[in-house]
Amino acid sequence: MKIGIITHYYKTKNYGGALQSYALCKILNSNGYKAEQICYDLNNAKPVVKKTLRQKVKEDGVLRSIIKTTKILLNKLNIKRLIVANDKKKKNVFYRREQAFKNFLQNYVPHSDGVFDDKSIINCVANYDAFITGSDQVWNLIWYRSPFFLDFVPSNKIKMSYSASISMTSLNDEQKQIFRNSLKDFKAISLREGSDVKLIEDISPIQPIHVLDPTLLLDKNEWDNVCSNRIVNEEYLFCYFLGDNKKERGIAKKFAKLNKLKLVTIPYSGSFNKIFNVTYGDVQLYDVTPNDFISLIKHAKYVFTDSFHAT
Repeated sequence: MKIGIITHYYKTKNYGGALQSYALCKILNSNGYKAEQICYDLNNAKPVVKKTLRQKVKEDGVLRSIIKTTKILLNKLNIKRLIVANDKKKKNVFYRREQAFKNFLQNYVPHSDGVFDDKSIINCVANYDAFITGSDQVWNLIWYRSPFFLDFVPSNKIKMSYSASISMTSLNDEQKQIFRNSLKDFKAISLREGSDVKLIEDISPIQPIHVLDPTLLLDKNEWDNVCSNRIVNEEYLFCYFLGDNKKERGIAKKFAKLNKLKLVTIPYSGSFNKIFNVTYGDVQLYDVTPNDFISLIKHAKYVFTDSFHAT
C-alpha cells in the first residue's frame, strides 16, 4: 500500500516540522508500507475561512504597529547590517537556514517527485492508495488550509489523520461545521493533544483517539542514526525559543551564568529582525540542520524551550 502524507514538510525551516515528517515516514516504511510526504507548497495556498471585520481591523492594527516598531529599530540600531552581510544572498540568514534544511528534507525524507498547490494537488490522488494528514498543526484553523483536511481526496480512497494538532482552546459554530464536513469520510482520526480529542469528539463521525507525536515513535538508536557529531565542545545550556518571551530568555541567561555554562541559541527564523534574537546567546547558530538540532539537545547539560518538539 502506498501512502501519501500531507503536513508542514515542503521547504519547512521548522525543526519539529522536519523531524516529525521524517519520523512518520520512517515508522510506516519500517512496517511494510510505502509512505512519502506530498510536496504541498504552502506559499501558493490560500486560506478558505473568511475573517470577520473585527478580526481584520485588529490584525491590521497589530501589523501596522509591528511594522512601525520594526522600522524604528532598524533605523536606530541598524540591525540590517548585523543580519545581512556583504553578499546579500549567501550571507542572508533566511537563505542560510533554508540551505541547512535542504539536504535533510531531500535525502532523509521520502517525498513526491512533483510539487503541488491548492489547484494542482488533486493530480496526486492516483499516486496513492491511502492518505494521512498530520502530524503538527495541520488543523489549526487560524491558518486553515483545506488540503490538510484531505478535501481533494475522493471518498473511495482511505483518509486518516495521525497526531493532528488543532492548537485552539475552543471552536465556534462555523469552525465546528468545517470539522463536520471535512471528517465525514475519514476512516481513522487521531490527535496529538488530549484536549483536542475532547474538542472534536462530539462533532466527529468516529471516535478520535489520542496518540504520540511521530517523533516519539522512534527510539534513541533510530535518532542516533541521523544525529550529527557534537557541535559545541564546552558544557552548555541549549536555548530554543519560538515565542518572543523576553522574561524566559532572561531566566535562561541567568541560569547559564550561575552554572558557568555557554548559552547556545538557534535564533528563531520568524524573529530574525528582532534585537533580542540578534544579540541573545554566547553562541548563535544559524546554519543548524535538523541533524544538528538533535545533537544540540543530546549533548546539552540543560535545555530551555517553549517548543513542543524540542521538549
